[in-house]
Amino acid sequence: MGINLDSYQQELRHAYVRGGPGAIISGAVWFTAALTAMYSCVSNGFFLLFFAGMFIFPLSKFALKLFFQRTPESKPNPGGLIVIETVFPMIGGLFAA
Repeated sequence: MGINLDSYQQELRHAYVRGGPGAIISGAVWFTAALTAMYSCVSNGFFLLFFAGMFIFPLSKFALKLFFQRTPESKPNPGGLIVIETVFPMIGGLFAA
């Protein structure tokens, strides 16, 4: 008998500390981009948000390892693929907007 959905979700909640570090890093990136847009120009804020936004997930993973000593999710966990599966629709949505 394989692992059920509840076990997969519990593993992801534990591995990502319920999403806290990712939310904090994402908020810091958005806040910095907003300050840049306010005090410099909107295009600089957009470019900062676009390029720094690419590093939200890697920085979150780094913070999880550095501060929380969390191991990544297991390979057979289908929840780990959600990140990869949502990248292209998000980029498509950016261009559609």
